[in-house]
Formats: sequence, structure tokens, C-alpha cells
Amino acid sequence: MAGSSVVVLGIELEKRSAGDIIRADDDNKKRDALLKILEKLEEYAAVVVFDRAEIVTSLSDLRDKTESLPVVSFGDYVFAEHHNTIINILSGIADVLSLLFGEILAVEEIKSEAQSLQLVGRGNMVSASLHNSIVEILKKIADLLERYTITEVVLWDDVEVKLYLAPEK
Repeated sequence: MAGSSVVVLGIELEKRSAGDIIRADDDNKKRDALLKILEKLEEYAAVVVFDRAEIVTSLSDLRDKTESLPVVSFGDYVFAEHHNTIINILSGIADVLSLLFGEILAVEEIKSEAQSLQLVGRGNMVSASLHNSIVEILKKIADLLERYTITEVVLWDDVEVKLYLAPEK
């Protein structure tokens, strides 16, 4: 619903109504939410033994792309490439989720929605609809990550085990 907000890993993201201009702060918050999501995924990657190299490499590339997104201020131009990079990062995160969790329904939905996002043409405005779709995908990713956590168990002073609760298929 436009005009409402959602919280993604502690970051409040505003949805916009048709015709609204996407604000600089909206983009900065999407960047911040992506960084928080990547931080959670890196925690998962630290305990996963299968496909670890591929996951770590993907996450490193995604972090580099996310950190390269400019932090913008009121009056700054936000270029189409900025949003297109966010869309590409979301697709990359969906791929990492597939490696971590497998082809479960929640991951498939995120993947499908990320792949259906339309890239923004050079010089075009980002629609409220596109912005809201990105916000919804970020929320779905965060919800998935918050549902399936890593639990740390200390067996002895020098032995600790991290348990990864994988989602059901």
C-alpha cells in the first residue's frame, strides 16, 4: 500500500503513492537495507560448508556493488544506473538465497519478483510502483532471514558450534 512504511532489519522504508517523487533518503535507505541483508547473508555463509566459495565470492561482489552506490542528498541526481544496480543486486541476492536455502517457495517468489523488475531507461524517472516493488522484495528477503537463524552453542570453553536452521522445502 502506497504511503505506508515497512521495516527491513531495523531500517524504515517508505512506500510512495503514484506520482510521488522518490526522495534521496529513499535511495539511501534502500542502500542501507541491502548492506544489512548482506551482513546477515555473510553470517550464514560463515557456517555453511557446501558451496561456500561460490557464496562468499557472490556476497563479496554484491557488497562491492552495494557499497559503490552513491549516498545522495536532497537535490542530487539519482541516475537510472543507480536503480538498475539495485535491481541487479536483488537478483544476485536471490541467487545466493537459492544456494543457501535451496529452491523453497519463499526463495522462488523473491527470485521471480526480482527478475520481473523493469530496468530504468537513461533519463527516465523511477516510478512509485518500481520503488514499492523494490521495498517489498527487501522486506521479503529480511523476513526470510529473520525466520531462519543461526544459533551458536558453546560446548566447552574452546569448542563452539554454530547451528544453521534450514527452512523446510
